Amino acid sequence: MTGRERLTFALILLLALPLLACGGGGDCPDGFTCKEMTATDYGEQWPLTVEKGVLGCKPVDIVIFKADDGTTYAVNSVAGMTDLYADIRPILANVTGDPGFLRTEGLGLCQGG
Repeated sequence: MTGRERLTFALILLLALPLLACGGGGDCPDGFTCKEMTATDYGEQWPLTVEKGVLGCKPVDIVIFKADDGTTYAVNSVAGMTDLYADIRPILANVTGDPGFLRTEGLGLCQGG
């Protein structure tokens, strides 16, 4: 492998890493502490239009929700500032644009709770 081929490979890998966090089912993305959640478990409190997924947090309080279809959404503004995660508003069940208790529970995961 030439130097140019190695550089090209490294660039492709670097560009693909953010996409890896958004792919595939309900697995916890690397570096996150997660818990599976379903609409059935939370009843009328459930703030989303999707039925299930994984809530996750990683240090510096990045809170995400990874839906069962593999899309990873920013739950709080810290995650939203990264531009790595989809906007959660299209899957919110309420018109207030508030993910409700997901933000608080997600931050709790970062605190070890």
